[in-house]
Amino acid sequence: MPHLQLDTSGTYSVEVKREFARRLGDVYAEKMQTSPDIVDVTIREHGPGGVWRCGSEPHPSAVLSCDIRRGRTVEQRGQLADALVDFMMKLRSERSFAVALMEAGAGDGEKREELTWQTRPQP
Repeated sequence: MPHLQLDTSGTYSVEVKREFARRLGDVYAEKMQTSPDIVDVTIREHGPGGVWRCGSEPHPSAVLSCDIRRGRTVEQRGQLADALVDFMMKLRSERSFAVALMEAGAGDGEKREELTWQTRPQP
């Protein structure tokens, strides 16, 4: 099952998280040609100072990780990554964020291989 996980230093109401999960599930389902009914979303709120983007001056950030099943084409993964980046850009809840797509390794359900990593700082 697809599992999308957001790690954030923000805190949000249940209503905001429900809407976020609904919209994120819709984006995933559209790009992966599946039903949003099989998508799980986890939101981990670490609180102020809980997630950082490093650099010359570290600043609060967010990370959206997405587990996908094996066999998706490079084109599908790229379209999903672009759609997730666009989705996160529209939220503008963090100064910066990262989107990581990971696929289960062959013969080992626990092994993960990072397939795509995209980041975009927000103004």
